[in-house]
Amino acid sequence: MNRKVNIIPSVLDDVLELAPNLRLDDINEVTALGSNPERSLLKGFIYSDKCYTVKLNNKTIGMFGVSSYKMPKGFASIWFLGSDDLFTIPITFVREGRNYINKFMQDFDILVNAVDSRNISHIKWIEKCGMSFASSILINDIEFIQFYKTKGVKDSV
Repeated sequence: MNRKVNIIPSVLDDVLELAPNLRLDDINEVTALGSNPERSLLKGFIYSDKCYTVKLNNKTIGMFGVSSYKMPKGFASIWFLGSDDLFTIPITFVREGRNYINKFMQDFDILVNAVDSRNISHIKWIEKCGMSFASSILINDIEFIQFYKTKGVKDSV
């Protein structure tokens, strides 16, 4: 099967298409944060400085972005939510993840966020994308692992 992957600027319809198809790990993570798929995607879409949609054969399979909203100068929060279809394009997923992280680093000094510690596949992907891990924090009694990337630090993977 031909897998045509496009990454394009997000539109509101992408939120509505992706929300009911999020991976279970993503649903568990946004739920642990006190949200739900549609609200989390909508918040990402609205508050991101840059927001993109991953399309596979014209189907929305992921959304991601970077947001400096309520962050210190030079900092931005990076995020990604997607469907199980992402697992059908693992090499593209890692390669494009690295590419976009590097693009975001042109505008910010530090990218940060936290990942649900139960989400092993996300942790592995974050590591493959060249992010570093910091301390754990508890959010609503769930352990989250903070991660980051700083300007000038090359990928170690």
